[in-house]
Amino acid sequence: MSSYIHKSHNVTVLLYHLVFPAKYRRAVIDPEVDQVLRNVCLDIEARYEIKFLEIGTDKDHVHFLVQSVPMYSVKKIVQVIKSIPRLDGNPEKPVANPPGVDSRRPHDPPRLP
Repeated sequence: MSSYIHKSHNVTVLLYHLVFPAKYRRAVIDPEVDQVLRNVCLDIEARYEIKFLEIGTDKDHVHFLVQSVPMYSVKKIVQVIKSIPRLDGNPEKPVANPPGVDSRRPHDPPRLP
């Protein structure tokens, strides 16, 4: 499962369990999206000192068991993971909002035509 991370002045085992729900808890995670998500997490592992020990998906949320070094705060780890573009299984095409769903927050000004 996890192993010690040895640095020049410390040895650590920091594990974080992070849960990311889909927007509005919609059921958008299918096996194809799950596979794309796992591939992107492998790319993140290669770029950062973050190791994904387990990735679990349900139809409306994702669980990550992450091991990292103390130099990365939980906030930084979450920012790195959330930088994953929203995908519909096609890495070149981000997911658009479904018809009838306004992506603006309530305090955003109205859009001009």
